[in-house]
Amino acid sequence: MSGFNYENVTDEQSEEISTAIIEMAKQIFIECRAESDFCIQSASGLVFGGVNRLKLTQYGWKIEHPYCTPQFIEQFDGWNGFES
Repeated sequence: MSGFNYENVTDEQSEEISTAIIEMAKQIFIECRAESDFCIQSASGLVFGGVNRLKLTQYGWKIEHPYCTPQFIEQFDGWNGFES
């Protein structure tokens, strides 16, 4: 996010937001029955998972279909409330 002014964001707030995002991603993996696959794939890209890939975008949580098992896709769609 080049050009963004971080002067009003404290280190503590930044850490809290990071922790919240990680915890949300982990909870999605738990709810999608893939807890053991949870990891941070790319911190800068906000991508989580090994075999199954979950990404936080400006539009919300999305999965990267080519990197997901059919079971994970089905569980994510059920969690998400619509087909991804």
